[in-house]
Formats: sequence, structure tokens, C-alpha cells
Amino acid sequence: MIIPISDIYKVFAQERVISIIPVEDNPVGVAYNPSYNNVYVANHGSNTVSVINENNVVVDTIPVGDSPFGIAYNADNGNMYVTNLFSDTVSVIDDSNVVVDTIPVGNGPIGVAHNEGNGNMYVTNFISRSLSVSDENNVVVDTIVVRGLPSGVEYNPSYNNMYVTLFSSESVLVLNEDNVVVDTIVVGFSPFFIEYNCFVA
Repeated sequence: MIIPISDIYKVFAQERVISIIPVEDNPVGVAYNPSYNNVYVANHGSNTVSVINENNVVVDTIPVGDSPFGIAYNADNGNMYVTNLFSDTVSVIDDSNVVVDTIPVGNGPIGVAHNEGNGNMYVTNFISRSLSVSDENNVVVDTIVVRGLPSGVEYNPSYNNMYVTLFSSESVLVLNEDNVVVDTIVVGFSPFFIEYNCFVA
């Protein structure tokens, strides 16, 4: 379907910037915590996470590992998970905005996502060319080696699958509930991030 430019303009003309929120250096990842209605921002250059409330005010700044990049919410325990790119770890932040655990993963963790089906967290290790899977106890229970440079990862609740972008392979891997690659989708050049669209499921 081709959307006329006039219709696109009508949609985007109604959008406007309502607030500019100062955080720390090089903000990269961002995720919403519905339990407390806060937004968490990974500040890659400051080794911190900024917490923003419903009034668009930074209410907390949390020290994490070296060069935080990706961040995701775990609906099972209410915690936030932050990948630390140069520490090869994931920081776990609880409801008090305190780092309560640090999970060793592969080399160069970037993306992170929660699998609502099995309760596990999935982390893409860019340099190691692998995915680390951690359970409810924050223990790595599986390491999935892939052929390419994994970057983004996302859960699709409609099919109970994980989708992983391979930056170097122009493709997206589809993993089933047993962490087995069941499909490879060819996409465009250097895919990096990925997101689930709940409106078309």
C-alpha cells in the first residue's frame, strides 16, 4: 500500500516536542517501567542510568557498569536489565533503583529483552557472536552461538519467539521456545535494532 504524502503530513504535523529532558553523556538505550510509570535511559558515556518520572523530571541517576547500552523491563520481577558493553555484564536494577545483581555474559553485550513465555532474559553479545539466556535467578542457563554479529533482540508474544538482528548478515534470526533457530529472515543492510508491533499482531 502506498500512503500519499499529504496523509503522512497530516499524521506527523500533529506531533510536536513537548519536553527536552537533560540526562547524562551519550544516552543510547531507553525502556519504560509500567510498574512505576518511569522511563530508564542508559547513558553510554557516563556509566549511569537516568530515571525519568511521569512529569519528565530526572528523579534518580544509577551507577552501572562500563558503557551501558541496552535496557529492558522484566515483567515477572519488575526489575530493569542493563547491558554494559565494555564490562561484559548485565546490571539488574530493582524497584528502589539499586543495582541488586550483576550477570556475567558474553563479550560486547548490546541488546536485551524479556521473554514473557519462559521468564528468561536474552542478551545479544556482539563480539562473542552469541546470545546469553539468564533465568529468574539471574543465572546464565544457555549460550546460543550464531553466525553473525547479533545486536537487537525482541520477543514476539503472538508466536512465543525471539527475534535477533544480525548486523553483519542482513538478516533476522527467529528462535523458538527451545532456543532453536527456526527461521532466518533476509532484511536490509546492517540491521541493528528491532521492536515488536503489538497493533498488527
